[in-house]
Order: sequence, then C-alpha cells, then structure tokens
Amino acid sequence: RLLDGDSLLFEFDGDAIQNLLDNYITPQNARVDIISSSFGRAADFEQDDNSSSEQKQQQQQQQQENDDALAMDFSPEKAGPPLVEPIFGTQYWSHRIPSHLINEWSKSAEPKLPPSDSMLSLPPVNPFVPKNFALKALPPDDSHHPLLFCSLKLCITVGKKKAWFPCTVNKYDGTKNKVLLVYEDEDEKWHKVDITESDFSKTKIHPNFEGTLDSKACKYKVISVPKDGEGAVLKYGDESDWHVDDGVHFPHVPPPLPESRLPKLLHNTKLLKLWHLQDRKFKRPVAELRLKIACLNANKSPLQKACAELLAMIIHDATTEICYLASVCELGNSISSTDFGFTVRVNGFDDKLLNLIDEILKVMFSFNTTEVELPQGINPDRFDACLEVQLRKYNNDGMRASSLCTDIRIRC
Repeated sequence: RLLDGDSLLFEFDGDAIQNLLDNYITPQNARVDIISSSFGRAADFEQDDNSSSEQKQQQQQQQQENDDALAMDFSPEKAGPPLVEPIFGTQYWSHRIPSHLINEWSKSAEPKLPPSDSMLSLPPVNPFVPKNFALKALPPDDSHHPLLFCSLKLCITVGKKKAWFPCTVNKYDGTKNKVLLVYEDEDEKWHKVDITESDFSKTKIHPNFEGTLDSKACKYKVISVPKDGEGAVLKYGDESDWHVDDGVHFPHVPPPLPESRLPKLLHNTKLLKLWHLQDRKFKRPVAELRLKIACLNANKSPLQKACAELLAMIIHDATTEICYLASVCELGNSISSTDFGFTVRVNGFDDKLLNLIDEILKVMFSFNTTEVELPQGINPDRFDACLEVQLRKYNNDGMRASSLCTDIRIRC
C-alpha cells in the first residue's frame, strides 16, 4: 500500500497523490516478479567459472534482447542461462513486458464504468464514515481557561503586610470571567480575571508568569503549569515539593471536582435511567455509550443463563458484517450477558456512533417475540454453529487448571 506505507502522513496533499497516480504508477513503470520452484534448483544452472567475462556480457546482451514471444511463453530451455544478482548471487531471468500487453493495461487503466456482466464492482459506501469532527462545547459556567489547574502564588494583604498564599485554579466561569481558587486549607473563593479569555489565548502561560485579579487588587504568579490532559499539579515551588518527592510528606490532596464535572442524571424513569459525562481530558471527537439492559429472567436458572449467553453470541454473529464496516471507521462494540441482563458497549467517533447502536439493538430486540421460529435475518445454520460453540465451551470449561483446582477443592 503505497499511500500509507510503513508510516502515516497527517497532511493531505491531493495534488501530490494525483501526480503520483497519473505520472508514476503507470503500466509503463510496472515490474512483475514471478517466483516459482518449478524451474529447478540453482545447481541446475551452474556455469563454468573459467568462462571469460566477454562471454558473460554477450550472454547478458542476448538475454535482454529476448522477443515478446519468449516473455509471454517462458521456459528455461528458451530463456538460456540465467543472470546472477551481484550481491547475493541469486540467479534470475529478466525480460521486457510485451508492448501489446502494456497497451492493453493502459486501456484498462483508463477510468470507465465496468460492463454490466462484470463480477467486479466497487463496494457500497460505508455508512459509518464520520464527517463531523467538531468538539461539543463545554458549559459556559465551567469552560476551559489557560489558567485552569495551574498552581499559583497569590499576594494578599494581611493587616499591613503582604503575604503569598499557594492556591490552585479549579474552575473557570466564562459568563463572569471569574476563576475559582482553592487554597491549602480547602477554602474556595472566586476572583475576577482582569484579562479576558480571548486575550489569554494569545499569551503562552509558563512558570513565573504574572498577572492580576479583582481589578489589580491581587497579584498572582504561576508556579507550575499542567500538561495536556493533566489535572491539578499542586506544586508551589517551596520546600513542600521537595518533602513530597523525598517521601517525607504525603502529597497534596487534590481539590474536589465541581458538581458540573460529575456524571449527570439526564433522564430517570422506570424504563430508562440515562447518565452523561462530558470528556475534558483527551479533547477528541469520540464518545462511549454503555447500555445496561435489565432482564428479569436472564440469571434465574442455569438454563436461562445459558440461553442469555447464547443470545449474546448470536447477536454478535449476526452483526459481524455491520460491525466490520464500523471497525474500519474506528467504531468498536461488544455485547455480553451479565447477572442482571445484558451489557452493550459502543465506542468511537460520535458522528456515526448512534447508527451502529441502532443496528445492534434492532437485531437484539427482534428476539422479543413469543414465536418459536428464529427472527428474520438470523440464519439457522449460524444458530446451530453458535450453539455448537457454546456447548464446546461448557464441555471444556472444567478442563482449565483454575476450574479443575476449584472443583477438586469442592469435592474434597
């Protein structure tokens, strides 16, 4: 695969790819390598070492001047003595590709629709190819800020003197342009930032960066800056950092997460309970959906437990083709039976994630019927194959070392 090779290029250059396809990857530049043991061993073509170099050159010239008929109908008897690769000493034959075959390949390379009776065709469009990679906006009262999770030293006037107090930026309210500072004694206080968030985005935050809060009433100095995806650093540039590194003191307890960063209960009824948590760490357009489907009789008896495991296997087998198309687009899924019912998990790019879970649930809920026959779309042969795999699994389960030891202990 020439377009990716052994590395991936993250900058798309359509002109370079088009130039490569039109001017370089052509039938005129093609080379066909054929490897076969039917031509005998290398010892069958050993030559006399006393032959002069002039004779070898003449043989090579004759080899290169083979006609098109010899290239189309190759045989060692007509081809003559083989050439020798200079580095490894491998013997080989080399012939030019016939011109009429090059012309035929060139005509086939021209873009055109395949004939109606052709067995080759392009695959259908993959419905799980994502198109929207935009990130969901964070809540305005708890959004991102360059100072978020930075460790600061805040200069506060105490009586007639000024003192520096360590603190950590735990939250930013974009509607009021305020930051929530958490001090070492777990006291929290809101402070208004004198510079707007848009101006901050133009400035690179680094240790020893200084600024003011509350209309220049307080001065702060940045002590440590978190890395991408990292939480509060809690390093204040004093002797406590050395004590923590040397194991003398316990590390600082991170401040508690605000309520807006905990999972939210969006829907709570007898039929559905929906929780949501927005990612703030990785900042990628991916999502993960986990469904816990409660089934009253899924684990009521050993037979019903076995039926639940068989159902999960059949659903996975019936959606193999759909799940493969999704996996090409980095959409993963899994389904398993549990003590309370079933667990369905889908993760990947959020643009087409709901389409995949919809296809899986359609197959799953097609079994919600009182009919004895299999639902439409479930192959009976595949059902028998899944049943055989399940029976083999149960028969072989006691042969594992852990299960065998447990069984022996129970019998003793």
